[in-house]
Amino acid sequence: MKLICGFHRKGQWWFRVFGIGLSWKNIRIHGLMFSERYGHRKGLRLGSWMFHFLPYVSFVELHRG
Repeated sequence: MKLICGFHRKGQWWFRVFGIGLSWKNIRIHGLMFSERYGHRKGLRLGSWMFHFLPYVSFVELHRG
């Protein structure tokens, strides 16, 4: 069972520890998604970076796919 998982590519990262996580991306490279532009997904914007809290996901849900 993985306790830590993550993903990264140029200008975008996310990670989860014990099912709770954080994601951030450079919006100059990746731009904003519809939900971010219109406020449906809350996040913190600092300069050219956007940060999001990733809600809790149980280990069972993480390993189904």
